[in-house]
Amino acid sequence: MEAGMNHIVLIEPSPTLRFILTNALKQCFKITTIKSYREAVDYLPEFIQSEVSHSSAIVMGCSDNANDEVRLLLRILNGSSFKHIPVLLLAEDPSGLRGANLAKRDRTTLMSWEQHQRCSEVIYRLFEQAGQQLKRQRLNSDEVEVLLVDDSRTIRVTYSKMLAERGYSVDTADSAEKALEMAQHKAYDIGIIDYYMKGANGAMLCRRLRSQPHTAHMVLAILTGAYKDNVITESLDAGATECMFKNESAKLFCARIAAMSRAVKEQRQVEREKIRLDSILSSVGDGVYGVDPKGGITFMNPAALRILGFRNEDMVLGKQAHHLFHFALSDGTRTTPDTCFLHQAYVLGDELHGWETTFWKDGRNALPVEYSIRPLSIGERFAGSVVAFRDISERKLFEEELKWQVNHDHLTKLLNRQYFEDALSEEIRRLKRSTERSAVLYMDLDRFKYINDTAGHSAGDQLLIEISQKLNTRLRSTDLVARLGGDEFAVLLRNVAGPDNVKELANQFRQILEETEFCYEGQYFDVTGSVGVALLDDQTTSAGIAMANADAACHIAKQQGRNQAHLYDELEDVQALKSKDEGWSGRISKALRDDGFELYYQSILPLNKIDAKVLEDGAVDNLMTYLHANVPAERFEVLLRLRDDDEIIHPRAFIPSAERFNLMPSIDRWVVLHALKTLSQCHRRGDYIEFAVNLSPQALEEENFDTWFLETCKRYSVNPRFINFEIKENALLSHMVTRQKVFGALSDKGVSFTADEFGRGFTSFSQLKNLPVSTVKIDGMIVDSIVHDPIEETMIKSLVEMAHLLGKKTVALHTENIEQLRKLKQLGVDEVQGFALSRPARVVNPANETVLNVKAG
Repeated sequence: MEAGMNHIVLIEPSPTLRFILTNALKQCFKITTIKSYREAVDYLPEFIQSEVSHSSAIVMGCSDNANDEVRLLLRILNGSSFKHIPVLLLAEDPSGLRGANLAKRDRTTLMSWEQHQRCSEVIYRLFEQAGQQLKRQRLNSDEVEVLLVDDSRTIRVTYSKMLAERGYSVDTADSAEKALEMAQHKAYDIGIIDYYMKGANGAMLCRRLRSQPHTAHMVLAILTGAYKDNVITESLDAGATECMFKNESAKLFCARIAAMSRAVKEQRQVEREKIRLDSILSSVGDGVYGVDPKGGITFMNPAALRILGFRNEDMVLGKQAHHLFHFALSDGTRTTPDTCFLHQAYVLGDELHGWETTFWKDGRNALPVEYSIRPLSIGERFAGSVVAFRDISERKLFEEELKWQVNHDHLTKLLNRQYFEDALSEEIRRLKRSTERSAVLYMDLDRFKYINDTAGHSAGDQLLIEISQKLNTRLRSTDLVARLGGDEFAVLLRNVAGPDNVKELANQFRQILEETEFCYEGQYFDVTGSVGVALLDDQTTSAGIAMANADAACHIAKQQGRNQAHLYDELEDVQALKSKDEGWSGRISKALRDDGFELYYQSILPLNKIDAKVLEDGAVDNLMTYLHANVPAERFEVLLRLRDDDEIIHPRAFIPSAERFNLMPSIDRWVVLHALKTLSQCHRRGDYIEFAVNLSPQALEEENFDTWFLETCKRYSVNPRFINFEIKENALLSHMVTRQKVFGALSDKGVSFTADEFGRGFTSFSQLKNLPVSTVKIDGMIVDSIVHDPIEETMIKSLVEMAHLLGKKTVALHTENIEQLRKLKQLGVDEVQGFALSRPARVVNPANETVLNVKAG
């Protein structure tokens, strides 16, 4: 039904809940509100007699402790007079309503109040179900159903007898209102309607029947006692196709009805055929075939024959699809029809979209395919299924290439840091359930900077490639090696014997470096490296700590004269670690006490507000100046810096030590507290901007962080919805189950979350729909190469499409030039952030003027 024709009777005693429901429904329906159950009991008998009831639904809120009036209302709704009315009942616990026999009532839905925003969608579906049910009833019958409407009992008896004798199924009604009610419950093909009736006349009834989808198909004829131009004109305008007269002969009357009946049967056949063709057409893809309910092939299009290697349709018709081409898994393991998912979908009449499986071309070659299956019904009879599929071999190869690109270092072809850290985290989880030990090696070349400065970066790259190849040859099948970045490498050694064994293995890797003779353009260079080792066992808490320990051991090896291997010992290496950290722990603690940190703010700009013409070459002299003047910022990322005398220190210098000494929770709280102070001042001034605040995994692990945050928001009168917490992608993936309550508690108050540096891990693409985030921040490493690397461009395009499909925004980090902006805008990225667009500053400047210069603390 059209939204404008539908009417809702809303029964809800609570003013608050009634207001909520009215707001949810008023855009789509006309609403009559009933403010008490007693009023509803009095209103419904009058309502069901009204004309408006034929296009109405009832929405009713029910308390868990139903009183006598509620029980009476439920009995009324279960009565025969109301069985055609769609009913939606809302309760805190809908299961408590099932005892009222409403579960057996057609056109009824029970919902919890938590889902109230879906009310309009559910009501539309109830209306559609009503119409579909009548349509199936009509198409499933071979009889012609006639509705005869006349307020004269003599006319009704005479004409119904005449029609019944000629094989028609006839029902009669004595008024337009009664006819409308009957048409709600049964599908009629022909309506014979007296023009002159008490109440609504025949033309008015025609118009109503034409206006409702489930009766619009009816062939309507007006029956009148005499010819009058105004009656004929009004009736035809109202939708009647015939005007018949009560004084004409029975033979002529029956001939007219027979003509209408032929038209009905022809139209019914057309609709049945249309259903069949629609089912086929809606499933069309590269290859299409049909099966009967037992899985036997009924047709196959030429594309499917070609893809599967069959010469013609005769080779497949009548044969089982399972036996012909989906008889085994991708590894060749045979399946039976009972264990084959696709075959069971044939038998059960399931509808599936976008599923993947393996077909076998010529019965020998595995072919990855994506398929959709749609059941085919004629009336209410299940007639089989239509399957549309496409060969996705090229896509699979491309996905494998993407997966490789995401997990590997492009220069050395070794695994990259992200993959290594994920593998290390998985190994630590495995060791929790094992008595085995493993080890991580952290290797740093000793004279790499000298080689780079002396022979150039090409020489440095060549050395890294050669070292990588040699390290790979030393690995056991269970070990991993990765380039962490620069001249740093890491090795994961699984199942090692103990400290002595690990130290020996570390020295073997060190000797690989020492024995390397590197020559570049006639120049020879000695190569050595320092190796730090950290043992892993069931007491190791995290990959971050393990890497930090190995890094510290590497630093100690360098202190001991380089070209050394050192095994980390927590008791003996404390002093060396303090030296390595250069007193970071004390400096951080002092900064926390004395407000020695500073907050900087970098704007996040909406791409849809940046005119494409501005991105043309030469359009503006200075991009940053243009954006500052013309694109007001509504969101800012809050960035942390450490103030040390006259030096401003980037967090990458002190965050590793803060993590080691468990100072991150205190830093997180300092940042959040001072960000809320600043945001409060902005809001009081009328600048309702949003802050994106980085949050460490340790903050998520604090039991009361969510409580503290919400209390702090309240203290500074900041609505939590203006805060977006940015959390690293890998931290989200590892915490989204264990800290689900924290995410839920904050989300319920309006806090949003961003997956930061998204895209480093290929597995995260498949996890995106499960992440509790509203925004995805694309990793800057991907954005850096977007202009010249088609792989990175495709990755961003896929990520943006997937994010938008899931209702999430995208932000591109490291946007540094017009070429990148142009490409990102083409790909549909929502927001951008980068030093070339806006440099981090101590001022929050949303309206293109200096607004605030807040000293942190």
